[in-house]
Amino acid sequence: MKIGPLLSAIVMSMLFVSNNSLSKEFNFTGNDLYQGCKAAVTRQMPTETLKIHAGICLGIVNTVIVLHGGELICPPANVSTDQTIMMLVKYMEDNPDKLNYPLSFLAEDFFTNTWTCKN
Repeated sequence: MKIGPLLSAIVMSMLFVSNNSLSKEFNFTGNDLYQGCKAAVTRQMPTETLKIHAGICLGIVNTVIVLHGGELICPPANVSTDQTIMMLVKYMEDNPDKLNYPLSFLAEDFFTNTWTCKN
């Protein structure tokens, strides 16, 4: 999976996820970022807010995979970022009762159950 172009989003997301004081203020839920995640894949972002939410979604998802990759999450080598986001969007659509959770939690929950590492 290519993550080079997303480095700044990843760094920002790492700050949001790892710093308790920031994560309380910037704890985006599935409800907050659902449309942004969809826009990240379709590249249809007519508003600045949607552009920001798409970037945050990409950053959070890639951060979860980078932080847990090889330990809890073992994605297939050929999976693209778009495929990853599309899978998460489908998970969000199939589980609307979980959209009030932080997106980082949703991504971690989904990917650890989907791409569990075989020890």
